[in-house]
Amino acid sequence: MGGLLVHQVGRVTEFGLAEIRRNVAPVFAVALPPRLTVLLQLAALPAALVAVLLRPAGGLVVGLVLVLLWLLSVQRRLANHVWLAAISLLVLACVPVGVTPVVFRDLLAGLYLSAAVFKMTSEYLFGQRSPGRVIADHYARAVGLRVPAHLLRWVPTVVVAVELVVGVLIMVPGMELWAMYMALAMHWMFGITGNFPFAVIAMVLWTAALSPDAVGPVLPVPHNPAWIALPVSLVAAVVFRWRAGKLRGWPFVVRDAVDSTAFGVLAAIALSYSRAGGPAVLPAAAVAHWVVGALFLLNAALVYCGVKLEWSFAMFSGMRPFGRSWWQRGGLRDWPRYYSLTLPDKVPAQLVRDIGPSFLYKVTRADAVVHESVVHHLEKAAARSRTTFSPRTMVSNPRTGDLEPVEDSPRPRRTPLLFPAVIPRKFDEIYLG
Repeated sequence: MGGLLVHQVGRVTEFGLAEIRRNVAPVFAVALPPRLTVLLQLAALPAALVAVLLRPAGGLVVGLVLVLLWLLSVQRRLANHVWLAAISLLVLACVPVGVTPVVFRDLLAGLYLSAAVFKMTSEYLFGQRSPGRVIADHYARAVGLRVPAHLLRWVPTVVVAVELVVGVLIMVPGMELWAMYMALAMHWMFGITGNFPFAVIAMVLWTAALSPDAVGPVLPVPHNPAWIALPVSLVAAVVFRWRAGKLRGWPFVVRDAVDSTAFGVLAAIALSYSRAGGPAVLPAAAVAHWVVGALFLLNAALVYCGVKLEWSFAMFSGMRPFGRSWWQRGGLRDWPRYYSLTLPDKVPAQLVRDIGPSFLYKVTRADAVVHESVVHHLEKAAARSRTTFSPRTMVSNPRTGDLEPVEDSPRPRRTPLLFPAVIPRKFDEIYLG
């Protein structure tokens, strides 16, 4: 719950309070009224955290319901770490206490193994526009470093190797702590480069999975050397962001300070665990292994069959709708459906207020295409202002690999965002997911 709150504070800081009332790109296809969207965005997670911390009868269930309501208000994209946190809360509410550490370990193993396997494509491992290479080069240059090209070529392979090793070590009895140390270093790098919400939620799961008792994470004693993780996390994050020119005002400084502090505390808790194994588990843990494993295999199968791409832990893999990797050879006909949009000659002021100028610009760019569910809601907003975005269906041209318009444009359907809301029209443009 706390990890989700860190995520939400970061989103509000980045996009501003004006953005949270807009409801034209709901992830679960339900466009809640603007006032209800604002209420859930601002109040649902704090109320859920209070319900869990006060531990009244049914407090965890109340908290879970509030989180599910909050998910209905999420727009544009459901981040992988948010999906992971929601699943973890469901585990806490439904699984016996003695089994939860095992399930958390299985979730972490599935997370790292999925992230590694989805990156095993020629585009990610060897492509010039591999997200692994591009992100590493971007942040190195931001702080004044020039990494030689022959070293950058190895970054994607190293990322995949680390994720694979962490995923495997979690499943080897007695090696969990070594897996955690590697994961801690990896998430720290992710955090200081701008993705602390993911790092925080992952470390919450680590502390719960390795806790020496079933009560949950316990703070180390004040003189424990593990507390060095807190100032290191805080100072490194702020200095790195400052050097990279990413500090855009005091709200962002405060956000980075809060995020890095939360990560530092969780890192201190994890580092204070001196042995692997955790509490004794119930016999039902064997069943949990099979269930979690089957769910991750199902998740991979749905990606391979072209049913979905989002909520799949394919972080920064470069995978995208209509992709050409071996993972995406099972695409379905007429699925997913994307449209190009045209900005009306005269844009009503009310329409700009409903959609937001930045998102309006993003969805009407000539080099972008928009998922049909978002188009469905955008057209409803446009109809209220007596105008239209003139959506045209875009299909993949097997010869060029680009998305091109077709004359017959069926009406956009309202569906959950199982694929990205907006993607580049051309396949040679980098896509970070």
